[in-house]
Amino acid sequence: MQKERKADPSVFLYMEHKEHFIFGKVIKTIGYKGEFLLAFDVDSEEKYTDLKEILFESADGTLESFEVASLAMNKNHTAVILLKELSDLSGASAFVGKHAFLPLAHLPPLAGNAFYHHEVIGFSVYDSVRGHIGVVTGVTILPHQKLLEFEHNGKEVLLPVLPEFYLDIDRQARILLVNIPEGLLDVYSNPS
Repeated sequence: MQKERKADPSVFLYMEHKEHFIFGKVIKTIGYKGEFLLAFDVDSEEKYTDLKEILFESADGTLESFEVASLAMNKNHTAVILLKELSDLSGASAFVGKHAFLPLAHLPPLAGNAFYHHEVIGFSVYDSVRGHIGVVTGVTILPHQKLLEFEHNGKEVLLPVLPEFYLDIDRQARILLVNIPEGLLDVYSNPS
């Protein structure tokens, strides 16, 4: 029996806003002056301490820019943010649960086999032994592990995002060259 998975809404948001990336999510309001708490979804939130603007998805699905009035970093991968357009609790409440976006230009270029999760969606996956084995459909982020999702022979396969499995990335050709652990594809191909 195949279990039904809940779709990750951030994958669909990325697909709609390809020139931007999600760098956090508003988790709650703070006080009554219009501030909110943003949880970062980035490796190093220190790079975002001097933001001038943040984009949020509006009701019609477009991204709308808001000017940052103040941003105070916390130690737990969060920041208290006040937008110039907000002045009260009800205004800030409308942002709770929303993803915060920035232009891709804010991301530093990566070298070697490192990749951003959003950039590999749609890449072809080639195994060093088997050749073409699928196309990346997403990345699942668990508390202690990240998993690359790709479809192989009509089945979803999950490959841990560990350096030893990723041999090369060709961004121009949109190819990930991997070294699939022996037996991993068999687990998905041979139902027991």
